Amino acid sequence: MNSHTSVFDRYQELQQYVGWSEADADRIVAAGPSVAAHFGELVDDFYTELQRHPTARQVIQGGTPQIERLKRTLANWLEELFAGRYDQAYVSRRWRVGIRHVEIGLPQVYTVAALSRLRNGLVRKVCCQWTFDSAALAATLESLNKLLDLDLAVIGDAYETDHVRRQRLAERRRLDDVLHREKELSAGLLAHAQAAILILDSLGRVVRCNPFAETLAAGFIDGPWAGQDWLQRFLDPAEADRVRQALR
Repeated sequence: MNSHTSVFDRYQELQQYVGWSEADADRIVAAGPSVAAHFGELVDDFYTELQRHPTARQVIQGGTPQIERLKRTLANWLEELFAGRYDQAYVSRRWRVGIRHVEIGLPQVYTVAALSRLRNGLVRKVCCQWTFDSAALAATLESLNKLLDLDLAVIGDAYETDHVRRQRLAERRRLDDVLHREKELSAGLLAHAQAAILILDSLGRVVRCNPFAETLAAGFIDGPWAGQDWLQRFLDPAEADRVRQALR
C-alpha cells in the first residue's frame, strides 16, 4: 500500500467517524453556487488578516507576487471544497497543504485559526444567500462543518507526520555527527596512547590494536594483527578457554 492510498484510507475512516454521507456531499454542491461569487472576497479577507500577524506574515518571503499566487491557490481550494469530488486526488492535495506548511515554517496553530476565520466567512455567506427553510440550512451548515473539519484533520495529520519525520532526521544527523567526532577522538587516542590497546572479537581474535601494542609484540606475531587469535598465542589453553567463554 503506498502512502497516498493509506492517507485516503484514513480520510475515508474519518468520514465514517464524523458521519459523512452522500447527502452531505449533495448539500455542499447545492450550496456552492450561492457562495462561489464571494470566494474572492473571502480570499482577500484571509490574506489581509494574515498580513496583520508578524509570525504568520514572516513565512511569505516573496512579497506581492507570492501573495497573489497563494490567493489563486486558496480560491482553487474553495472551488474544490464545493465541487463534491472528495476522492484520492482531493485528499492528496489537502495533504500537500500540510507538508507545505512545514516546509515554510508556518506554526500549525495559524492554520487552525485561519481556517476558523474562513469557516465563519463561509457560514455567513451561506446564511445570507439562503432561500430555503431553516431545517435545510441547519443541515447544510452541519455538512459544511464536517467537510472543513475533515480538511483540517488531513492537513494537521500531514503537518504532524512531516514535522516528526524532519525532527527524527535532524536528530539522526546530530547523532551521526556526535558518533563521527567520538570515532575520530577514539582513533586519535588509540594511535597516540602510550599503552597497549587491543580490541578483540567474541572469539578472542584481534580486530584492532594501536601502534604501541604492535611495538611491544614485535617478534611475537608475524604479518597483520587483524584476525590473529590473541588468546591462543598469549595465554595457556585453560586460561584462553575461560577468557573466550567470558567474551561470548
